[in-house]
Amino acid sequence: MEIEIDTLFLLVGKAVVFGAVALLVLAVMGSLLIAYSFKTERFIFPNFMLFSITVLDATVKALFRLVGVDDAIVDDVGIALKNKISLKKFRDTPINKRLIFLPQCLRAAECRQNSARKEWDVLTVAMRSWTCGEKRGKYGV
Repeated sequence: MEIEIDTLFLLVGKAVVFGAVALLVLAVMGSLLIAYSFKTERFIFPNFMLFSITVLDATVKALFRLVGVDDAIVDDVGIALKNKISLKKFRDTPINKRLIFLPQCLRAAECRQNSARKEWDVLTVAMRSWTCGEKRGKYGV
């Protein structure tokens, strides 16, 4: 069975156009859900929203900019959604086993601890106690 090259290109072209239209429809649906969630602070279809925020991020943000809405809403809803999804697991974790990571910009200004030192790995820096530079126990916990 021999397939002509024109037929093959036609099938590939149709598949690409169909895929692009499907992704655009998914992005529009995700954008509507994100806008609704931002306005009402309720999450409908959270897994689909998480998919549209992570996979279709650039397209969803472009749709928000296209209609003149701040695209930072996508990031805000994404953070709130991820927090809500992981909240139960966080609450079920014993307090002495929890780690909370803070960006350096939230650290006390008088802290002399340099978190950019090359010899430290992320785990060592993260397991520092709340007071600047003080370590508790073998692993900082």
